[in-house]
Amino acid sequence: MSIIKIGSRKSQLAIKQTEAVIKKLKEHFPNDTFEIVGISTKGDRQLDKSLQSFGGKGVFIKEIETALLSGEIDMAVHSAKDMPTEICNGLTISAALLRDDRSDVLVHFGDTKLSDIKIIGTGSARRQSQAEKLFPNAVFKPIRGNIGTRLEKVKNGEYDAVIMARAAINRLAVSDVKIENLGDNFICAAGQGILAIETAVGKADKYAQAIND
Repeated sequence: MSIIKIGSRKSQLAIKQTEAVIKKLKEHFPNDTFEIVGISTKGDRQLDKSLQSFGGKGVFIKEIETALLSGEIDMAVHSAKDMPTEICNGLTISAALLRDDRSDVLVHFGDTKLSDIKIIGTGSARRQSQAEKLFPNAVFKPIRGNIGTRLEKVKNGEYDAVIMARAAINRLAVSDVKIENLGDNFICAAGQGILAIETAVGKADKYAQAIND
């Protein structure tokens, strides 16, 4: 029996995603133990600035990759959309799970009509540039934080709606919101809806290969 340590961000969504990976691993390796190691990343700690102002996508994985390189953890689970295009030397994306819904959606609460939505939250330049064409009269304000924090800000009236990945809504089973499709032409982030498994090169291969789609 082996003990495999799996690194994850500490947010509710990240832990839920890592638990989904462990469930699949247990199907293939029922006698092994899989432990979640929660790691705080720079992107999670600095919520008062835009991602572009202090490093972009990589700020959500650097500390996790450091733990992989040091051997503190054996595997890491990432939302593929949070990963930069270049992988750190010595590491590799060794597996990817079956892709979930890749679309972006507008999320608000049921008593708000689309015509009443004037303030939309998003921290993504990609999302904003596309949504401005769909909602030309709306004001777009930056928003950071986990899913619960963002929804709470909508509920409190700081925003009328927020743009999110449908995969995140699905994985957290959020049910008390109204979801508006943004259309097939609304381009999502690269890798959105995919869970990526990162490992050190040549390490934990049998585990990654067993669950790779």
